[in-house]
Amino acid sequence: MAINCYFARSYIGRGLPPTGISRGRYTLASQTRPEGSDEQFAQALRNHVQQANRDDDDDHDDEHESGHNVDDGDEFLFKIAKSNYAGVFGTFDIHDDMYHGDGLFYGNSRHRFRDVLDGLSQTVMVGERNSRLGGSIWQGYIPEANAAAARIVGAADHTPNSDVGHFEDFSSYHAAGAQFVLSDGSVRMLSQFIDLKVYHALVTRANYEVIEADSF
Repeated sequence: MAINCYFARSYIGRGLPPTGISRGRYTLASQTRPEGSDEQFAQALRNHVQQANRDDDDDHDDEHESGHNVDDGDEFLFKIAKSNYAGVFGTFDIHDDMYHGDGLFYGNSRHRFRDVLDGLSQTVMVGERNSRLGGSIWQGYIPEANAAAARIVGAADHTPNSDVGHFEDFSSYHAAGAQFVLSDGSVRMLSQFIDLKVYHALVTRANYEVIEADSF
């Protein structure tokens, strides 16, 4: 069985209540230049690089401000049905390169069970995300939208429900953590207090990590 992810362009939605998709300066960094002068652009680029190079240590969460709402923007596009689950991109910044994640879902990804070297029961495939910082969607990749790729896939930059988490992180309104689907089809709630290194091991597919069952 193969696991496929194609960033298709589809604008038709149904089912869940709609979310507004806005267009503005928070689109993919590789496609859209921020508004403003050359100096503002250079500063925005420096800020983006600094954010991408942050350390994964115990002080990780203390170094960041809470994320902004990606549904805020200068121009409203349209309403579209939303989802509260996203494919797992991995530990990398989605907007740096949406075609090279270390999880199971990224641009044009295609994986068989045998490619999940960490084990199906120890590799997360899909995660829960609330709509506090914007709406996730299931229809596909919409280039004009803010945080276009992060609308359909998520990253494990911060642990679930982190106070300084960004839109692309996984989150829920549960008191203890968020729900995740593992690659063997089982569903687990991962604690918001999970060790970040354990969390990263769970979302990557091929690092040969062996995780103790009582650690997550």
